Amino acid sequence: MKDLLPKIYVSLEDTIQSKISSFTPPAIQWDEFCTLASEAQFQDEEQLLRAIHFLNDLGSLVFFEDEKTHERLIILNPQWLTGAFATSRLPESHSHHDGSRRYRAFR
Repeated sequence: MKDLLPKIYVSLEDTIQSKISSFTPPAIQWDEFCTLASEAQFQDEEQLLRAIHFLNDLGSLVFFEDEKTHERLIILNPQWLTGAFATSRLPESHSHHDGSRRYRAFR
């Protein structure tokens, strides 16, 4: 599949994967993402937006943009977001004393 993508998109995805552990939570604002993307040789914002929409459609990241304020947020690890939603929806009876959730509660 990587052979079918523009090399700059692959480079962006590789850059994200190499830096993802340095973001806790794995979510960043647009300006910070632009800095990260410059490591993958993106210099044009329109090109970067096309790439981010494509990677969003693939599920490699999650891109949010407020239509009114044009604020942008990028979730670098979609699995983290899924887990955050899943654990926030469980009743307290499924929680351990340390705040974690029991696996059985997800069945």
